Amino acid sequence: MARPVITLSRQLMRQIQFDWRIEWRGVASGTAFNGNSAYVVNALPRWIGTPQFVTARSALAHWRATIAQMQGRHGTMLIDMCEPAAFGTQAGAYKANGLPFANGTYLTTGKGIELERTVRAHRPAARGATSILVTDDVPGVGQIMSHDDWPFMVTFVTALEGGVYEIGVQMPLRRAIAQGDTIRMQGRGLFEVTDEAQGWASYGLDRVATPSISLQEVLNR
Repeated sequence: MARPVITLSRQLMRQIQFDWRIEWRGVASGTAFNGNSAYVVNALPRWIGTPQFVTARSALAHWRATIAQMQGRHGTMLIDMCEPAAFGTQAGAYKANGLPFANGTYLTTGKGIELERTVRAHRPAARGATSILVTDDVPGVGQIMSHDDWPFMVTFVTALEGGVYEIGVQMPLRRAIAQGDTIRMQGRGLFEVTDEAQGWASYGLDRVATPSISLQEVLNR
């Protein structure tokens, strides 16, 4: 049975805690008599995190409905991996009605627009690459970006000629990137909950909740 994919709406992305990290899944095999230690990676690394959000009133109802759609550990979630310390333009709390236009106005529906910043791959990059060349925008160190919903963190940025930037990436690319491919400046990944109780929001008479959800990246796609 295919697993459902639920996209967490940006209208619910009022995030107040940020802790995305790479779980390398290494195991120490002990220390030898000569003092040398060994470290073995026996599983594929993945992203994990326990983001926390604040939600109230009608948004709270939508949050609970979203978690119900996950069907516990059966479903998967597409979620923006906010890292506001490195990418504050878009990674802060999303406004419930979206972003206004430059003059501060919204559409006649009362809704705004979604800002989606991207770069393009200037050259192809093979699976396992630890740096790529991009153009059209300037990434920042520590920023989480993604290609085809496979996220990575930017470890360095070097300006080259002609508006091209070389950026270091970790973990190494898990999918090849073709020249001209679009890369999201706001990283996004596919995740599953670590147990069925994750994300459920309890609340009181004020109808405000601060749910957190423990997530681990889905590798088998």
